[in-house]
Amino acid sequence: MEVEASTKSKASPVTESPVDKEGHRRMTRKGVSAAISYMASAVLLIMFNKAVLSSYNFPYANVITLFQ
Repeated sequence: MEVEASTKSKASPVTESPVDKEGHRRMTRKGVSAAISYMASAVLLIMFNKAVLSSYNFPYANVITLFQ
């Protein structure tokens, strides 16, 4: 029984980021928008949790919010 070994590697669906003149990688617009969206959703989640904990008179809402 023979097993065929493929030496071809499949291309990754993630593309390489562009490189500037000095050889440094730059972030694409898609990467910047993803980072800003992630940051905004994380901040909004913390604010929502703080509001919920405060509305139920949870005694240590500030401590939990700080550790998030």
